[in-house]
Amino acid sequence: MLRQCLRSGRLLCAAVVVPDTIQAVSNDKSGLSTWDRVIKAFSPDEFGQYSPQLTHVYQTTIFAAFAGGVYGGCIYSRKAYLDFIERNEATKFKDHFEAKKELQNYVTVNFAKGAFKWGWRVCLFTGLYMSFVTALHVYRDESSILNYIIGGLVSGMIYRINYGLRGLVVGGTLGSMVGLAGGCLTLNILRVTGHTYDDIYQIQEEQLRNRNRLIKEAEKTLDHADDRKILEDHDRIVKDVQ
Repeated sequence: MLRQCLRSGRLLCAAVVVPDTIQAVSNDKSGLSTWDRVIKAFSPDEFGQYSPQLTHVYQTTIFAAFAGGVYGGCIYSRKAYLDFIERNEATKFKDHFEAKKELQNYVTVNFAKGAFKWGWRVCLFTGLYMSFVTALHVYRDESSILNYIIGGLVSGMIYRINYGLRGLVVGGTLGSMVGLAGGCLTLNILRVTGHTYDDIYQIQEEQLRNRNRLIKEAEKTLDHADDRKILEDHDRIVKDVQ
């Protein structure tokens, strides 16, 4: 069953992503093929710097994992608090300090369980979703609602692939719905602000360049300061010897 699911998932990805001519060349000025653009977007450059697209995927995934962890932790901790109060109404403690300590330990442990359970799941789905959406945007060289629907569909199917064919159908359906909602929200925000994804990527790239430039300037300043200090120490030692 797992092999069949994997085979069907591969066929779906191929049908969605692979065009009629794989070596189609984009209309941008770089002249790179569609797959070359995707590979470039998800690979570091010659200086070891990652592209704005990959940085965007990474930052979004980390933020989603944090938000999912907080959400899951709050749900589990609230449930644990209510369960502890209900189960220990007739329990006798030495004093109220012991009761508070037991309650705090119980709530903390359940918060960690909820944060882990929700955090890794949200992180996995968001990472897959953002990776597919970004790859489709770079591959097709346009931002449309279709990218989000396909990204959510494939991500949902991969997320629920271990549940068999039924899991693929349910996961793909829910994922496509999430992609539709997220795509509508994102595209409307971009339309209202008058920006595109390419504009955002250019801004991020400029910020990264300015950051690297400032770091290099600071390093040069520190190097010059160290050189001046060495010369001053040398002159002081020479004067003391004389």
